[in-house]
Amino acid sequence: MRIRSDNFFFCLPVRLGVFILTMFGMIGGVIVSATGWLQVSQLSIHPLARFDTTALYFHTIVFTIIVAVALFGLAGAITKRRPLLTAYGYMLAALLGISIASGCVTLFSLFRAKDMKEISECENGSTDPLTVNVCQNGVAVFKGTAVGIYIVTWLYLSYACIIVASYVGQLRRRRRRRRIPRCW
Repeated sequence: MRIRSDNFFFCLPVRLGVFILTMFGMIGGVIVSATGWLQVSQLSIHPLARFDTTALYFHTIVFTIIVAVALFGLAGAITKRRPLLTAYGYMLAALLGISIASGCVTLFSLFRAKDMKEISECENGSTDPLTVNVCQNGVAVFKGTAVGIYIVTWLYLSYACIIVASYVGQLRRRRRRRRIPRCW
């Protein structure tokens, strides 16, 4: 079953939709990946358990890849090159699968119960009440934000796959129409 849409948000051309979605992908990806790389840079000061560190790197790398893929899609949308857009669509689909895997690992890391060894490694000898609370309970606000970020990202990637495939189909149909000679 194929899902196709000739319009973006019911009234805009799909080319504009591809352009808008790539811009949202770049902006959102930059914000989330920059936050992730900032957290990675703080690992020497605020260490995490090994599994949490791995999840953080995985999460940050996936959102950095989203930015790179969005740049690729932007080039395809601007140049109207079907091979670029087809590759972009496949990259989005692969990225959706990778993002789901990354999200599962990251969310598992956030919501799992930590043992005393991990808590003591996290506290790193600190007596600061905030550090102790975060190490023992995690950041409750961040948990909700992380779930929201992943849900929005998965919806974005799914819709972007549909819109890009629709635009590629539209370019393919236009190309076929140009090839057919008109006999009047």
